[in-house]
Amino acid sequence: MVLLEAWSLEKIRRVLEAKDSQIVDRMMALFYARFHNRPESVDALAAGLWHESVLLRHEIAYVLGQMSQPSALPILIRLANDLEEHAMVRHEAGEALHALGVISDDVFKCVAQHLQDPCDPVRQTFELVQIGLEKKLEKFRREQGQEQGHQEGHQEGHEDGQEQGHQEGHEEGHQEGHEEGHEEGHEDGHEEGHEEGHEDGHEDGHEEGHEEGTAEWSFKQVAAKPAADPSKGFYIFTASARKDDEAAVPAGFITTKDPAEGDVSRQKAECVEDLGRTLCDETAPLWDRYVAMFTLRNINTATAAWQLALALDEQSSALLRHEVCFVLGQMQLPCCVDKLIERVADIKEASMARHEAALALGSVGADRWTPAGRQARSKAIRTLQEFSTDPDPIVAESCIVALSNIEWETGVSNDQLLD
Repeated sequence: MVLLEAWSLEKIRRVLEAKDSQIVDRMMALFYARFHNRPESVDALAAGLWHESVLLRHEIAYVLGQMSQPSALPILIRLANDLEEHAMVRHEAGEALHALGVISDDVFKCVAQHLQDPCDPVRQTFELVQIGLEKKLEKFRREQGQEQGHQEGHQEGHEDGQEQGHQEGHEEGHQEGHEEGHEEGHEDGHEEGHEEGHEDGHEDGHEEGHEEGTAEWSFKQVAAKPAADPSKGFYIFTASARKDDEAAVPAGFITTKDPAEGDVSRQKAECVEDLGRTLCDETAPLWDRYVAMFTLRNINTATAAWQLALALDEQSSALLRHEVCFVLGQMQLPCCVDKLIERVADIKEASMARHEAALALGSVGADRWTPAGRQARSKAIRTLQEFSTDPDPIVAESCIVALSNIEWETGVSNDQLLD
């Protein structure tokens, strides 16, 4: 990938540290740092945390979680615990702890510390993180139990077969020796039977133990395969090639580590309306609503996207509305542009939701393949241009980055795209 090769870690650090770097360049730098995905990337990203841009610090926390480098852990905990840090950054640091997946006393201590946080988005984030990490820990323990069962089955089969072979060989040798000569037959038969029984028993025990652990072994083999191309992990730079107004980005394209996993058993068209009701139910547990959200995202159709868009009218959680905007940006379906525009234009909406809606417009507006996509793009560009000077710098910078994304993906200036 040429662009990736052009952005070395040295250049990434230089762009993030330079005081005169533009927000678009800084955002490109941090996402290319993600592509490198090694401990040095963490150091390069940390160099940008001094910056006054809340948007940048928030995105750095996001990328640190997506990279899964354990060295990012103390940085994320520090950001989450800093009560003087912007709530959007603290929220993202907490969510990144879940994405990072490191289960330790320090992590759970951090989570517990913020379950009563006075800031609603931060508190809700850590409630989700606690549930998510507990589920990861439960899965880990279950897998450990399966591994232990595999090892015990192997050992038990080995010992049983060895003992059985020893006894059978002893009896056979004893009988043959009695007929041919008691001492000679006893000795030869005992040794031959012992060796034959040991060998047969070892093979039988190994096969038996392996069969008992097959499911776990298969899981580990699959898990050991290389991860998907990291360049496909962020919707901000996607370059999708969709040809149908109703078709979303292919499911395998979405490789982000999410705050909750979708429910595979409900990942079907007939469940869309019911999932939408759960998502919009302000009395339902937030975790259940998140599961419904990501299940709809994974269903990945225009109908599912519209159910997600309807949730942008809910009033109970800015955190949830901002996450809905994020997944709509991943799906890149033009049917949701008007609802995203409403979020950006609502000056009473929380910054985190307005900012995420703006980035989602940049993603949807980059669709250059379908008539509906091109029409939606014009709406998106005009909205982003209007709010690129918003008094809220988080919103303004997000609009600037989104406009850049449209130009980056289409290869055409926004003014030309509007002509």
